[in-house]
Amino acid sequence: MSSIYRFTYILIFSLAFFVSCKTYVPTDNGQDVVNGKADPKTATQKEAPVEKVTFTEKETKEEIKELKKSSPKEIPVKNFNTASAYFKEGVHQANNKNDLKAIELFTSSLNLDSKYFIAYYHRALSQEKKGNYAEAITDYSASIKNHTKPEESFHRRGNIKLLQKNYSAALADFDSAVAINGKRKDFLSSRAKAKMHQKNFSGAYEDLMEAKKHESSEVDTVTKKYVEALANYDYALDDMKKKNYKEAVEYMDRAIKLAPDNGYFYYKRAELKMDNSDMEGAMTDYTKSIEMEKDPDAYNGRGLIKFQLVDVNGAIKDYDSAIEKDSMFSEAYLNRGIAKVEANEIDEAIKDFTSAIKTKHYEDTTQKNILEAIAYFERGKSYLKQNKYQEALDDFDQSLKLDQSNSSVFYERAQAKAGLNDFIGSLDDYSLSIDKDKMVAESFNNRGLVKLYQVDYQGSIYEFSKAIQVDSTFSDALLNRANAKTELGDISGALKDYDKAIAQGFTKKSGRKGEKQPDKHKHTHALLKRAYAKYKSGNFKEAIKDYDEVLATNDTNVLAYYCRANAKHDLKETEGALADYQKAIQLTPNDAKIYYNRGTLYYELKNYDLAMTDYNKALELNNRMMQAYHNRGAIEQETQQYDKAIADYDLAINIEKETNDPMLKESLLHRGICKIKSNKKDGCKDLIQANELKANKADYYLKKYCK
Repeated sequence: MSSIYRFTYILIFSLAFFVSCKTYVPTDNGQDVVNGKADPKTATQKEAPVEKVTFTEKETKEEIKELKKSSPKEIPVKNFNTASAYFKEGVHQANNKNDLKAIELFTSSLNLDSKYFIAYYHRALSQEKKGNYAEAITDYSASIKNHTKPEESFHRRGNIKLLQKNYSAALADFDSAVAINGKRKDFLSSRAKAKMHQKNFSGAYEDLMEAKKHESSEVDTVTKKYVEALANYDYALDDMKKKNYKEAVEYMDRAIKLAPDNGYFYYKRAELKMDNSDMEGAMTDYTKSIEMEKDPDAYNGRGLIKFQLVDVNGAIKDYDSAIEKDSMFSEAYLNRGIAKVEANEIDEAIKDFTSAIKTKHYEDTTQKNILEAIAYFERGKSYLKQNKYQEALDDFDQSLKLDQSNSSVFYERAQAKAGLNDFIGSLDDYSLSIDKDKMVAESFNNRGLVKLYQVDYQGSIYEFSKAIQVDSTFSDALLNRANAKTELGDISGALKDYDKAIAQGFTKKSGRKGEKQPDKHKHTHALLKRAYAKYKSGNFKEAIKDYDEVLATNDTNVLAYYCRANAKHDLKETEGALADYQKAIQLTPNDAKIYYNRGTLYYELKNYDLAMTDYNKALELNNRMMQAYHNRGAIEQETQQYDKAIADYDLAINIEKETNDPMLKESLLHRGICKIKSNKKDGCKDLIQANELKANKADYYLKKYCK
């Protein structure tokens, strides 16, 4: 499917009334026949508006005729002294659309005689016409309780509940009405509507076909269209299962033509168009469904399309609307979380994934496990972006407990384990990812990175080579193999890999659709690494060319200035080296090693004052820099400041002993010489230790000063 996570199970929807909804008053033949729709502006309750009852001229005349049978004379208000009189005048006022007066009269009737039960039913009709839905339901319930017009009361109460979207309660009322009179077409048609709302299309079809047996041809025309719409919908579903999307859309077109007010049909056609990659058509249908029903599922579906079209903010707004309509809508939380990751709102995304996990509002166990597993997986990836490796690992473990089919989890979990220094576990998970034929080249490459981190250079080269074998265009693996070869001293092999990787170029995915675009950062990194390899091989001029290329595209790259300065330093290009050191210091004024290297250049130029200034600054920034102590001691030694030199060599030697640094023998040698020059007693002891460590010329000085 083309969406992020497509959820094709049937969702809540609203259907228009395909058969007229009726309100009833007594007629000559005992049947109730009054038609009309409710005006939402008259509503006094918060429930959805119901159809307002209106009386046709013919029906009004029939009602008056019925009343005259029992009361041929008009009863003046002043003579009302019986419940029957109030009731009859109430019916008269209702038929003349004066429902407020009718309600008062029906109430007076019941006040005089609480057992005048027919007044409950007629007061309910007037309450319904005025939009007083709660009161209408109460009166219909009283009518049912007292066995007065129960089938009509069940039907009318069911219609109100239907329009209030309380579908299960409405269906129960329609079942009761049909149980009393199973031949009433209006009862059957209303029950069909309730069944459709609950996605029981076969049951709805049966009720409509039964209704056709008992009604006139005029009504049959409406019912026929309704039945044909359902049939075309069923055909569309069959073709959808067979992936015959074009034929399925054609059937849905017919269903919508027959039933244009059915918002669910638009929703379903949108899904079909989405599967057929008709994003524009799907967007239109989802929007139409939203306009008709404000259904959270339609908002969610439209959000999926917007996300695929890289309208991330628009997608988030639609997911917001879906969640506002249904706070337990797990899929909308999940999809909104994915969109927020794309918008780099990682903390908010984690909150949404957590909501998706907590609500667990899914239709069946299989679907629940899959979607909940996805939510854990996505939250784990978000934690990984924040370097929260333990939280990520816990979520990946939970995802795999729920669903073993998502092999991408092993790849992501391997990264979490590597972050926790569980390198064996990380390598195992990358192997599982490879076994499941998922991210194979990437998994080999990452296995190589783990081994590179473990200083297993040969092992890492093997893994990088496997990645390249799977994908010869995988520049990242070439770059990584070159780095490993550089560490092993295979500069020639490293340079071949660097050259090939740089020639192929580096790309990265951009946006939701994952289009590839040049990765300038990796290109720069590769140039710097190749330059370093050239520098190690003594090819300073070629190294400088790579640094030049880096700075041509980014004149703020500190590392390029610093390394180019070192290369120029080795080439005795003093002015160029000093200029590059100065630029690097301007860009990064708190880097000790830059001051140290520039100080060393000044030392070689015998500009001791400037050298001491740079060494002092380097040590101010890093008081563990033993090289700076040693070189500062060397300047003090040359300027015959032996006590100061000894103090600096002391500091250097303490750190060198802690770190087993090879410079220890040189520091011991020169401290011994300084001690001898300043008549210290233990100078020869230092020379003996230096000689044991095979310091250069240690034997010479030992023989000269320690006979």
